[in-house]
Amino acid sequence: MNEMAGFYTKSTDPSWMRRHDGGPMDSMPINPPLWHKADFDFRTAYDVNTTNTWSEAAGGSGTGLAVQDGRGGVAKFTNGASDDNYYSYFSKYEVAKLASGKDLWFWTTITIADVSEADLFVGLCAKLGSGNLFDNRVDAVGFYMTDGDATLFCECNKDGTPTQTTSAVDLSDGVEKFVGIHVKSNTKVQFYVGDAGNKPQLVTSMSTNLPDDEEMTVAFGLRNGTGSANNMTISGIKCRMDVI
Repeated sequence: MNEMAGFYTKSTDPSWMRRHDGGPMDSMPINPPLWHKADFDFRTAYDVNTTNTWSEAAGGSGTGLAVQDGRGGVAKFTNGASDDNYYSYFSKYEVAKLASGKDLWFWTTITIADVSEADLFVGLCAKLGSGNLFDNRVDAVGFYMTDGDATLFCECNKDGTPTQTTSAVDLSDGVEKFVGIHVKSNTKVQFYVGDAGNKPQLVTSMSTNLPDDEEMTVAFGLRNGTGSANNMTISGIKCRMDVI
């Protein structure tokens, strides 16, 4: 009956423990006490607080992260109308880390006003020693975009050496897109992106340059690729990690 319902147990799990089978949440325990929860919802002003919840970095002018009306809770920031203006956000503390024998899951949705004129990152990233999220990531797992290209790319970055590949998915202006990550132990990362109906689809896997010895923040940001304002909307961010 468990198999028919899409649940299973690993050989190393307690007999009463069950996990999901398939998709971006594959292997996630269905028992909430058995995962560490590092979620960031966007439903109140405190959820975008830049004193206690997020560390904000900005280049140029604009309007910082603010909660918006939207299904499930969303937040939005708008860059100023100059080339390379940006906002980026790092969770106040480094809350995620890859671990041997333990899986990690991350997912959210993003909407970008002008996808072909943007540098983007969303995922997990160690706190920066200097520079910015777009050019100076040293340890990271996530999705990125580069100015002049609407294609979403995937990255694992260890000690400044990245493995990068295309997701083969082009984003569209103003269209919400699911993005998700499943880290299997500290050896493999699977990347998921929503299809035309925003159903999560596996787009690529990586097994090199995983940042397996670093604690990381939840991070996201957008930088203009031209002298016009751009904006990014992001829904609640879910980050879960195995306890056992």
